[in-house]
Amino acid sequence: MIVDWIYNHPTGLWGSILVCGATVLACLGLALVHPLVDVRVRRAHNDLAGFSIAIISVVYAVLLAFIAVATWESFSSAETIVQAEAGYIGNLYRDTVEILALAVWISLWERISIVAGWVGSVKIEVEVVCPHRKRTEVTL
Repeated sequence: MIVDWIYNHPTGLWGSILVCGATVLACLGLALVHPLVDVRVRRAHNDLAGFSIAIISVVYAVLLAFIAVATWESFSSAETIVQAEAGYIGNLYRDTVEILALAVWISLWERISIVAGWVGSVKIEVEVVCPHRKRTEVTL
């Protein structure tokens, strides 16, 4: 039931509730501990608090740097994939244009040979830029 309530409300509302709740708890803790603990005891722990904050800051900076490096690597790999796909599309376009040009040329040759009344066949060798075949032979 509480899970449904969590997922049915926006993230900004949850962020506000968590931040305000943590702040209220910290203020209540300070209000309860302040009259019970002597000032001299609290003063001795101020140096420790400074070092603790410095350590937490360094850990946060290192984690942020790791996140930045991981994001950059993801961007770099995405760029490589996009370049490969662009190359595939360019190759596909070139192969399609060559095949279409060959088909138009063959159709034109057939029409010319019919109009001219030529008899016989003509062997045409066309070099097609495809990785799986080197030459294409067309007999008219």
